[in-house]
Amino acid sequence: MPQVSETKYGREIGSSQATTKFIWVACPECWKERWVRYIVKLQKPSNEKCRSCAKKGISTAHPISKEEHLRRSLPKQANKNPNYGKRRDEMASWRGGRNYNDGYIQVRIYEDDFFYPMADKSGYVKEHRLIVAKALGRCLLPWEVVHHKWGFGRDDNRYPETLELITDKRFHMVDANVKNYIKRLETRIRKLTENYSKDTELRK
Repeated sequence: MPQVSETKYGREIGSSQATTKFIWVACPECWKERWVRYIVKLQKPSNEKCRSCAKKGISTAHPISKEEHLRRSLPKQANKNPNYGKRRDEMASWRGGRNYNDGYIQVRIYEDDFFYPMADKSGYVKEHRLIVAKALGRCLLPWEVVHHKWGFGRDDNRYPETLELITDKRFHMVDANVKNYIKRLETRIRKLTENYSKDTELRK
């Protein structure tokens, strides 16, 4: 990036005017920087203002500061929202970056975290996988499965009481299918019991 007041010939900046001298200037109104033709005899640029500011006819008698320009150029909500541009953990409403997804707890981690390679595109990783990875002191491989033992919920992430590491997905799939089958049977039994109770009451 060129510095303000730096001069170069057109051939050096890729201009068709190879022998013409140019100077890198910043517009005194909007602070936009660009190359401008340099008038050697007068020792000044041909035009300090950018085209958009020149068309507006803004006076440069009292130009605004660069900081003020940046503040004005921000979206309106940026001046009203104190959390604008902050990371999630820097916000007052931050609650630790935890949420639920299909019964599992997900945790938000950042690029400077050792276990970030385990995170998805949004920067979240399932908590039960993260807990086991921290216990082992390494990132889990994609084919390694952290299994919730029988009788414990998906959000019960105590290790090693409720979690175990499985290196073969086939066992995990069989276990998951058995659990789903048992749930379907329990639901069917509950409905049949309710229907039986209703029929018994009607007969009385």
